[in-house]
Amino acid sequence: MSDGRAKRFSYEDMTALLVEKGCRLTDQRNTILKALLSFPLTFSPMDLERLLLTTDPSLGRATIFRAIDLFLEMGILEKIHRESGMMLSCWIG
Repeated sequence: MSDGRAKRFSYEDMTALLVEKGCRLTDQRNTILKALLSFPLTFSPMDLERLLLTTDPSLGRATIFRAIDLFLEMGILEKIHRESGMMLSCWIG
């Protein structure tokens, strides 16, 4: 039973959801999933891109944004619209 508080997706939750929905867990997606866990409650797509291009320059910008789109579609990420722009969250509840 839920106590009404948000809960962060774990790495295991995220990978299980991808596999359950028939998506391959590529090296690039794996790297991006792990990067998601380094952020607080919300973050911008640009924050994620900056982190990933700093830590793994082999990832292309298109790969990062395709993964964001996939993770939104799969329910791993949620869009939050703010006055300052779109933010992302990988919390549930």
